[in-house]
Amino acid sequence: MKFNQFSIFAALLIGVLFIASCTPDEPKAETGTVTLEFEHVFDNEAFTLGNEFTTSNGDVITPNVFRYYVSNVVLSNEDGSTTYEVPNSYYIVDQAVNESLNVDITDVPNGEYSKVTFILGVDSTANVSGAQEGALDPANGMFWTWNTGYIFLKLEGTTSNATDIRYHIGGFTWNANNIKTIEKSVPTGSMINVNSSKSTVHYIVDVAEFFKNPIDFDVEATPDVAMPNANSVIISENYDDMHMISHVHNE
Repeated sequence: MKFNQFSIFAALLIGVLFIASCTPDEPKAETGTVTLEFEHVFDNEAFTLGNEFTTSNGDVITPNVFRYYVSNVVLSNEDGSTTYEVPNSYYIVDQAVNESLNVDITDVPNGEYSKVTFILGVDSTANVSGAQEGALDPANGMFWTWNTGYIFLKLEGTTSNATDIRYHIGGFTWNANNIKTIEKSVPTGSMINVNSSKSTVHYIVDVAEFFKNPIDFDVEATPDVAMPNANSVIISENYDDMHMISHVHNE
């Protein structure tokens, strides 16, 4: 009797081990996450709302609002053989909201990428489609009700002369297109290596460049820009120099 019980137990054990050995391995994830991390500075200083900063024109400003849209994100490599266009990619980066400074892009196909492209603002199609949801919800304070379009970038504050400053840059017209594409490559020798894991692309965004390069901007002379016009174009032409990829961290 004991022998039969042992035989049955041994047979069951062998059966379990056999089934376990035949169970296929869990499929390996074929996508990962890329985080765009935005660090705001003003020249060589950390950019903090409520602090004073001096522009290249000598204007002393105290910003209290700084936020903008990042949209239509594309990851690619230099020769274009690997490209991933992130679907429905609309994000608000807001200096006052710490978690917004890290934009998580999930389900990125595994591969190596060396360039990130995005629109600083909102593309023309979304911009003329009226009020929408998510990051495009008017409740986020980035929508012109009078113009049924989006504010791409908002910077507000005061100057040392107690002048209120208000820069609401957005819109696109035949003579004032403020939709700007930011295309930056990673530093030489590094890659965004998506391998079923997480990669972080660290941007340095120099707010001082908002007021200079290629065009210096006189804050006291023009403290208020709140519609698409020649002054908004001057400012939006300075966006490209604001951004640079400092480094990439692959986990």
